[in-house]
Amino acid sequence: MHNIKIGDRLEIRIKREGEVPKIYVSQIVDITTDNAVTIYTPTSYGKEVVLQKSMPCTLLIFQEDGMLNISAVVMGTFSKDSHSLTKVMFTSKPEKMQRREFFRFDCTLPIRFSLIHASAAGPAVEPNEGSQPKLFEGIIKDIGGGGLRFVTNSEMDNGDNVKCLLLLERDYIVVIGKILQKHSFPKSPYKFQYRVIFIGILPEEKDKIVQYVFNQQRKFLLRQRRGLTAEDPQ
Repeated sequence: MHNIKIGDRLEIRIKREGEVPKIYVSQIVDITTDNAVTIYTPTSYGKEVVLQKSMPCTLLIFQEDGMLNISAVVMGTFSKDSHSLTKVMFTSKPEKMQRREFFRFDCTLPIRFSLIHASAAGPAVEPNEGSQPKLFEGIIKDIGGGGLRFVTNSEMDNGDNVKCLLLLERDYIVVIGKILQKHSFPKSPYKFQYRVIFIGILPEEKDKIVQYVFNQQRKFLLRQRRGLTAEDPQ
């Protein structure tokens, strides 16, 4: 079955009517038939995500030489050996894709960023190059090797480029990103939410982000096995 294996990591994407698609990290724990697998029930901020039976979803299964994109439907959630598991059935043939995206992990991390612009020569540069750029602050809500989502009270536009300073555990990472989506929430503590794709990142920095995501997911699974749950940061 396209070399899908137990232990393969994946993203499960859920699109509810009128909502921005949600992306969660999980892992295959059993291959039940040629067109169905069992995965760990995904989590968000330490809480299980309720996946209703018959809910359509998209799976991105990561493999060494790329990833598989598969449409699927939720068959049900059950418990086994103190784990919460979800069975999903494929509704399309797996489509082989290049590994252009990575897992996203729900988190609450500080971010500092500045606006930059594309120079005529090509690469992005800071305005008034040579001077200190104005820094803004926000909170990262999810992150992966291909991009991140954050909230802030600073307004920007789709297509704007930003230089981001991230602190992942003990590592400071600088990346250049492009804003893909902007959402406004006038009554929220943070009035703007942005989804960013990385357009300038060193391979070793991308590896650090991917390793951070996997480490955090591993820590949660260990807590889950011990019967602990993380607090939901608000």
